[in-house]
This record gives sequence, C-alpha cells and structure tokens, in this order.
Amino acid sequence: MKTKDNFNKITSSYTYLLLVCFLGFFHYESLAAEPLKQRNNGTPTSILCLGDSITEGGSKFKVYRHPLYKKLIESGYNVKFIGPKSSVEDGIRLGHAGYSGNNAQQINAKFNGIYKKYPADIILIHSAHNYTQEQKPIKKVIASLSSIIEKAKKINPQVTILIARGITSGKLPKYSYLPKLNQEITLLGTKLKSSSIIIVDQDKDFNWKTDTVKDKVHPNALGAEKMADKWFNSLQPILKETHRLNNSPINILPDNEKQALAKADKVLTYKSLADKNLKMHIYLPTDLKKSELRPALLFIHGGGWHAGNPAVHALESMYFAKRGLVTATISYRLLAQKAGAKSPTDCLEDVKSAMRYLRKHSTELHINPDKIIACGGSAGGHLASALATIKADKHTHDNQQISSIPNALILLYPAFELVKGWKKGGVICREKGMNPAKFSPALLVDKNTPPTLILAGSKDPISTSETNLAFIKKMNSYHNKASFIEYTGKGHTLFKRHRNDLHFRGTLHYMEAFLKELNYLQEILAPPIQLDHKKVS
Repeated sequence: MKTKDNFNKITSSYTYLLLVCFLGFFHYESLAAEPLKQRNNGTPTSILCLGDSITEGGSKFKVYRHPLYKKLIESGYNVKFIGPKSSVEDGIRLGHAGYSGNNAQQINAKFNGIYKKYPADIILIHSAHNYTQEQKPIKKVIASLSSIIEKAKKINPQVTILIARGITSGKLPKYSYLPKLNQEITLLGTKLKSSSIIIVDQDKDFNWKTDTVKDKVHPNALGAEKMADKWFNSLQPILKETHRLNNSPINILPDNEKQALAKADKVLTYKSLADKNLKMHIYLPTDLKKSELRPALLFIHGGGWHAGNPAVHALESMYFAKRGLVTATISYRLLAQKAGAKSPTDCLEDVKSAMRYLRKHSTELHINPDKIIACGGSAGGHLASALATIKADKHTHDNQQISSIPNALILLYPAFELVKGWKKGGVICREKGMNPAKFSPALLVDKNTPPTLILAGSKDPISTSETNLAFIKKMNSYHNKASFIEYTGKGHTLFKRHRNDLHFRGTLHYMEAFLKELNYLQEILAPPIQLDHKKVS
C-alpha cells in the first residue's frame, strides 16, 4: 500500500521515467538470458533488424544492414538476416523489420506479431525518430523499448537485444530531443543490468553534416558504414568463436588466382603435341591415406576458346582440395594461339585427353575414376558439358578405351547453346565449317547425361535463362538429375574470384551442396549466403 501511495505522489515526468526504468529492471532481471548459446551444428545465427526508415533503407539513402552483413560474413560468422520484409543490394537479399515513417510506439504495436513469426537470436533496434520536440516523445520511446524487450523475452528468453542510441540529425528543432533521449536509452540499459541487453552508441562520432543525405536525417554511404561498424563491434563479443565457421577453408584462401595457382601440389603434362605440352595443375587433400581414392574435380577455364588460363579456377581448385577432393585445373589449345587450336573441336579433344589422363593415372593421383566432376565457366562450361554429350572423337591418339565422360557436371554461366544463346560461338563454328547445333551440348541431352548443376545470372546474354531452362526441361524429360540456380540481376560476370566476394562464397556453398547430394562430400562447410536467386530443378 505504501508503494502505491508513493506512486500516486509522483508528479514530475523525469521521476516517473526513473520509476518505469526501475520496474523494468525488477521485471527483466528475472527474464535475463544467458549469453548467446554456442553452436556447433552450422545453423546460422538469426538477426532481426528492427526500426524505421533508417533500418528499412530507401532509394535516396543508404542502410547499414548490407555493409554489416558483409563484415560479418567476411569475418567468418555464420549469420542470417530475417524479417517480414526484405531488400536487395548488390545481389544480396536481406530480411528486416524496418518500417518507414513509424515511431517507437507504432513499431512496438507491430512487434509481437513480427517476433512470433521471426524469433531471431539477436535483435538490433534503432527507433528514435519520427516524433517532434513538441510531442515530448522521450517517455513514449523508453516505454515502447521496454515493452519490446518484455515481449521479446516472453517469446524467446534467450534473445540478445542491442538497442541503439539514435543517430544525430540536423533537422531541427524537430529532432532536438535526441540528445536527451539518448541519455535515457543509456540509463535504461544501466537499469536493466542484463548481459543480453546492450546499448550501442550509434550517435557517437556520427556527424549529420558529413554522414547524412540532404534531408539531414538518413545516412549516406559513409553514415551507413559507420552504423555498420558500431553494430559489428557490439556483435563480436556476442558471436563467440563457436559461431564462426572455423573449419571452412574460405577465409584462408590466397588473395588472388595467381597465388593459388602457385600453390598447386603437382604440375603435370597431360598431353604432348609436336610443338606444345599441355599442363595440368593438381591439388591434393592433406589427409590422404595410402591407396585411398577420392572424388575429383576437373576445372576447365573459359575465354571464348580464344583466351584464358588455368589460374582462372585455381582458387576453386585449392578450396575443394582443402575440402577433401582431388582437383585439377588445365590449359588447352586456344584459337588465338600460335600453333594453337584450328577449331573448337581441338579444344574439346584436349579436354577429353585431360579427363582420360585423370582416369589413367587415377591410382597414383588418389582419384576414384567413377567420381570425376567436370566443371567450367562460360566456354569452359561448354567444354565441360561437351565431355558428356559430344561423343565423337576425331583425329585423336588417345586410348578411347578410357572414358572421357564425367560422372557429374558443374556449369558456371555455361556458353553451351550456340544457336540462341552464345551466338558468337555459333559464328565461330560456322567459320570453321562446323554445325553450331551439333556442337551445342544443351541441345544434345540424352538419358545418359550425368547429374548437372548450372549457376548463371538472370541478365546473362550468353548463358541465357531461356537456354538454361530448356536444358533443365530436357533433362527432366529423361528423369536426369539437374538444377539451375539463377542469380537475380547478374550478367555473364557472376562473381569476382576472391574470398571476400559474397557471390563467390555463395557459389562455393551451392557447389558443396550439390556434391553432398551426390555423396561426394559428407558435409557443407561453406556458409550459405543470402543471394537473391531462384532455383529450378
């Protein structure tokens, strides 16, 4: 009763605010979660970004979510941004719960429904705007944040919540309440005294004069990066080492393809011609046992049959060797070389020789001859798929008792249809007296075409959606295994070969998943990347 009498005597808004915080402390201490549970099963840590337009993003300003996601992935953290809405930037689609124009009260009113459907491990809250000084919003914001915390803890007692102090704004006097509000947000965190409630000083070092667009409110690119840095620095202690994919070799790959090529375990001559020796760079797993045979990947570079070199696929070769496969990346005769290929048929003959070499020397190279995957990009994808579909050998001295047909195909933006797809390839064929349709693997599918994974961009003018989907349809008609993953908005350049390129990382993940489906790998270590894509099987 005494407490009730005292409560009734409270008249100042500041004292009232302290009491709200005290009651929040009393209630939330009983709900305070342990630090984020450690994970060893590869499940991503889910993150819900909650707030207003500064969280949602817009066409005229930048948002912190995408640079933050990139920083987390590059640092080896396995995370997934979730929420009822999503946006795409640079081909990465990230979920979120950002609502433009909403204030803290409106976001609080939505929160229960959002979080029941998206009970993330971590919530990032930035909700300080969309009031005016005249509305005296401080008590309303603090009460709303307290309510959000309570609702989140009831749904997921183990949730960790990061609450941002609002970034500064030059839109005055409307946002002149922000400094005082930020003090009270800090006070709220102090009162809660929970390791699972963390206050992030987003306002510190954020200068609206340099870090916002013309409206003096929303972040520009520099401001978004600053916000991402603040979130990242606060998240690192939460995402303990077990949340990293320490056993994934992505993060220890060299900086470039040439460095990776120099790290090959063997450089062998797989074919000797009168004026040229064709080389094969071999990468071996470090845990090979005597007489053990492993699946193998044969990488074939692109370049329109005119250019390219084995270094193109050196990073992938090195990566999959560290994953336990034997890998090889090869050179072959090119049309533009002196004493090179006279026609694309010569390119194919060389690639067939490379496949036969791997099978002939499978024991000494620790290769299972019945588990060899051909992989190539662009014209290399054409040649990889041609191994499986163009059977005739002309002018070859190879031992044709040894099969040159791969057991599976991974085709990166393949230029394997020369009639409607890679029309320049068709022109080259006609100039050499060849029929483009008969040299188009996409048109030559039969019941024996091996399992195939295609990865290409939706805007690729060479490896087009039309030709890739037609290939999948034909494979399905023979009940052959085939999948097509199409990256939204990407052209013929699907990714940059570098360990920090998210599309390169995502491609390695999809390749691993395909190899696991074939039982060529036991587990997937490359973390999933939130690429904007669609899959057709």
